[in-house]
Amino acid sequence: MTKDCDVTDWSEWSTCSKECYDPNGPKGERIRTRKVSQFPIDGGADCPELEEKEPCSPQGDGVAPCIV
Repeated sequence: MTKDCDVTDWSEWSTCSKECYDPNGPKGERIRTRKVSQFPIDGGADCPELEEKEPCSPQGDGVAPCIV
């Protein structure tokens, strides 16, 4: 019996890899992941990406400016 890949829901986004705020500097990165709950069987559809990344800048009270 053919079965397609099935994955879990996305995790929450990780915290931003950058710890200071600089609107003109390089951004940090945050990541979210998901896991395979069913691998494909007998030619079923392949699994989608399990990790997603996006650029980020730390925000909120108490975020120090970057010192250049």
